[in-house]
Amino acid sequence: MPITIKGDRFDFIDSNGNTEASLYMSNGVASVDGVPLGGGGGSVPPLYEGEIYIGDVSEEPVSTAISGDITLGTDGTVTLGNGAVTGQALTGITIEAGAVTSSSTILEACGYFQHNITTIAQETTGQITQAQILDLAGNPFALLPTIDSALAYVVDELQILHAYSVAAYTAGSDLILKYGGGSSLALLDSTFLTGVSNVQSLIKPSAYDLDATTGTSTGFDLQTQGGKSIVLTVSGADFTAGSAGNKIFYRLRYHVVNMLSSD
Repeated sequence: MPITIKGDRFDFIDSNGNTEASLYMSNGVASVDGVPLGGGGGSVPPLYEGEIYIGDVSEEPVSTAISGDITLGTDGTVTLGNGAVTGQALTGITIEAGAVTSSSTILEACGYFQHNITTIAQETTGQITQAQILDLAGNPFALLPTIDSALAYVVDELQILHAYSVAAYTAGSDLILKYGGGSSLALLDSTFLTGVSNVQSLIKPSAYDLDATTGTSTGFDLQTQGGKSIVLTVSGADFTAGSAGNKIFYRLRYHVVNMLSSD
């Protein structure tokens, strides 16, 4: 390609006589078609593999490695690191019916999941110590914590084991599975804890709001149970005595429902 020199300008001429580009030198800085190639003597600093140019305080390009939550491949691929999206709020979730698809956004998926959670059976397990058993009247044991008032727990079944050790509990009243501060779901006879051997029971509530003494149904309003926890307590007096090895182990299966609305 022919080159024409005009003072401090070099013109690159194509085969048709047209100027393809012009290289200038001014005050020691080279530029092509008016675009500076870099400062400090007109040379471009090296750009290292996997790095990008970042302007420094002197407005000079500096080869800089990508850092933080992403990496940049030599083919231009940007990769977001595992667990990178933390500490930033994701707002604007709309709770509505729908299925998660490959084109769903994170917020849409969260909204669908919250709405559809009523169809998902969940499970929690744990144990209740002797000290907690002896204080069920004053401090009911929470099997499930409180939730949003627009939701309510529905207990599907409670599998419960009294693991006997060396000394039986005495006295005490019937055990009650209930909403914290709300309706009773099921009663378990006090002999469940006063026996001298392991005993295991499976409770499947079929009627709600039971009379704490007779166990008969007294009607049920799900609306008033919204947001309440699920607890195990006693109908009257606490148990006494018992060995520290006497514990209750449980597996609670349940699901969560959204309150219906007339809107």
